[in-house]
Amino acid sequence: MDRRPQHTVPHLRRIRMRNRPLRCTPVREQVTATRKWLTAHPSVHISPSAEAIFQQHSGAFSTSARGIGHLKAEAGLHAALEQNVRKNAIEIGEVDAAFASQLRIFDRPRWWEKTEMP
Repeated sequence: MDRRPQHTVPHLRRIRMRNRPLRCTPVREQVTATRKWLTAHPSVHISPSAEAIFQQHSGAFSTSARGIGHLKAEAGLHAALEQNVRKNAIEIGEVDAAFASQLRIFDRPRWWEKTEMP
């Protein structure tokens, strides 16, 4: 009795399931709804902990005022996608600020060596 086919079939089934195309419809719908919400220009509120992260990023990497503006815009977009039209204002929190700070890797000298803020 050859045992190989018994082990190959489940393995092939797992490979087929991994290669299934991802459905992008829910993501597209969320991005479209967020885009429409952002065109209404909701107000933006930054929590004190998020502001502290922005200041830490600025101090650690000598970020310009323009760079801080980009950092806050990225955090605002992250917050908007997470909140997705449930409120009248965008609340930028600690998680949003940390996410944006991690995206700004080129603000960091020798970014390939250290991935986190000091």
